[in-house]
Amino acid sequence: MSDVCLTLICPPAAEEQLWDFLLLAQNTGVFTSAKIFGHGFHPAHLEIDEQVLGRTRELAFTLLLEANTAETLLTDLRKQMPRVGLRYWMTPVIAAGEIS
Repeated sequence: MSDVCLTLICPPAAEEQLWDFLLLAQNTGVFTSAKIFGHGFHPAHLEIDEQVLGRTRELAFTLLLEANTAETLLTDLRKQMPRVGLRYWMTPVIAAGEIS
């Protein structure tokens, strides 16, 4: 069983680079992605239309991983994708499985 859920939040400008990274990375297993809106950012970090709308478009990736694999993935991301504005959080997984 995977023991953490790693969520990566990616700005549109880095979307293709993150896709490539995750698809080529070892041990990512099955993951999901979704287009999302981000809220609560300082206006200086938003385009004019985002300031008016009060949200920014982003992409969220969700991966279920062993904790050490998630840490390794984050270390590799820091090296390969510095200063692109990726955000993340990691949460424990109580249970995971497939209902068939």
